[in-house]
Amino acid sequence: MVASLLLLLAAPAPGHFEIKASDDVWVYQFAQDQASDEALRVWGAEDGSVADAEGGDLAFSWSMLSFDVSKVEGEVKSAKLVLFHFPEAGFTASESKQMPVEVRSAPSNFEEETWDYGMHPKFVPTAGESAIFGTGWGTPSKDETPFEFTIDLMAGPADFKKALEAAREDDRKLLGLSLTSKMRTPEGGESRVYKFFSRTNDTAYQPKLVIETD
Repeated sequence: MVASLLLLLAAPAPGHFEIKASDDVWVYQFAQDQASDEALRVWGAEDGSVADAEGGDLAFSWSMLSFDVSKVEGEVKSAKLVLFHFPEAGFTASESKQMPVEVRSAPSNFEEETWDYGMHPKFVPTAGESAIFGTGWGTPSKDETPFEFTIDLMAGPADFKKALEAAREDDRKLLGLSLTSKMRTPEGGESRVYKFFSRTNDTAYQPKLVIETD
């Protein structure tokens, strides 16, 4: 009985970490202000969610976020990215389910204050299904209020735990994530795209990383 109690006391307590984004940017050639814009927009191209941006294909758009994971301790048991979409949506729940938001890895060495679109070739998301940590879809609200997307980063096929561990071992302790999607407006324009609140919005709607550990 005493031994069992001592083992229980010695066992590390489970951890709960909610981390707000430290930086985020919307990446698109024709955006007037990609760094301080209050929305993170995402849409795809004809060939999928990630096109050949380095080769000049700029039909798609993605957003990037970085999170300070220096305080995360223990073995990761679950990890989710929580986003809030603006009330207005040019898509249905069915379309969102068919063309969900994808979360991929991203370099974390970017800052809003110094971001310039000319830097984008170094930050183009890795294409392919194997590079996705997880996907999520949402149901537009009927009362014109923001609605939530909760994305399971452990769903794979990409290894989120490995990416997190690499970030924790890096001197900057920053984890970079990119948002992509096949969602697009066939005839052009911006009506059927994802539009999430950025970190400069109301605290309740800011992007956050939620991690549970043992």
